[in-house]
Amino acid sequence: SIWVPKRTIMDMKKFIEISDHGLQVSSVNVKRIIEYLSAFEAYNMDLIKLSYVVKGVGWKTVRDQKVYILHKMVSPSAKKTGDEKELSVEFVAEAGFERFVKAMKPEGKYPEWRELVTECLKFPLAGFAFYASFAAPLLRMLKAPNFIIDFWGNTSVGKTSVLELAASVWGNPHKEAGGLVFSWDSTRVFLERMAHFFNDAPIFPDDSQTVDDRTMTSMLYQIANGVGKGRGSLIGIRHNPTWHTVCFSTGERPLTQCTTFSGARARTISIYGSPFPD
Repeated sequence: SIWVPKRTIMDMKKFIEISDHGLQVSSVNVKRIIEYLSAFEAYNMDLIKLSYVVKGVGWKTVRDQKVYILHKMVSPSAKKTGDEKELSVEFVAEAGFERFVKAMKPEGKYPEWRELVTECLKFPLAGFAFYASFAAPLLRMLKAPNFIIDFWGNTSVGKTSVLELAASVWGNPHKEAGGLVFSWDSTRVFLERMAHFFNDAPIFPDDSQTVDDRTMTSMLYQIANGVGKGRGSLIGIRHNPTWHTVCFSTGERPLTQCTTFSGARARTISIYGSPFPD
């Protein structure tokens, strides 16, 4: 099964493109199929279940209820109360985010993960990163600003490992296995869409030295402010994305050297050296 906008199945040219997914639709029968689906919907409108569709994680307002969406998990506040019907919320990520949706699925055994995390918490800096990972959903409630945690120093001292520790709270952390840790080496638009997708959740870009200072300056300013770049459209302006997040980062030099914006520098916590000494 695939999700497509309703306008796609009402447009003959766009509908034919769905044949790439295996649907038996062609220029010969497309008009009759559209007529059939339109009639089917009109006749069954009162019977078709109403579902809400979200395209990213985080806090959403659905029927005046605050719910937290993480992959297909819905917060307890969305459960049925009294005579109210239980909310139906479908998580449908936009193209390109399939890797991260897959990474957010629970895997493994909780007791084993808890045991390994407990060993890591013996190291204060690792513990700080672990607990900070839980802070992202609270920022909106507390009206607190976004902040950045930057582990920097020489290579092979455990910087990426501490990112993976923090990311393991949310799913598969391993970058090489399609996990939640990703590379800083990307465009500003990519980072903006990542922050918007992981709204009210942390993000984990690795290896900041792969980005030049000019690009990094704008990226840090963007993350700290929590607002995307304004863009126009043919008939007005596009929706301006916003987000609340905790950004974890690693690099061989501090991020504060890359930017002159005092706001971004003030919200960056720089931690030098190994989170796992000796």
